[in-house]
Amino acid sequence: MKQLKKLPKFYVIEIEDIYGNKTAVDGLRTNFTTFAAAKSYAHFYSNLYGEQYKFRIIGRNRILNYPHD
Repeated sequence: MKQLKKLPKFYVIEIEDIYGNKTAVDGLRTNFTTFAAAKSYAHFYSNLYGEQYKFRIIGRNRILNYPHD
């Protein structure tokens, strides 16, 4: 049992614009407790925004607040 990998406590959707810069889009939920929910929202956002943004799921052990530019 000690060899089992610990799963992250939270999942965060990181958003990149078409130039590869990390960004935040107002009104989008980005913090989740399950991978399935994060994956579902990332897929929904990808369909909604198309090629304008890329959405990546990152596992974290704590929620980080990204500064808004």
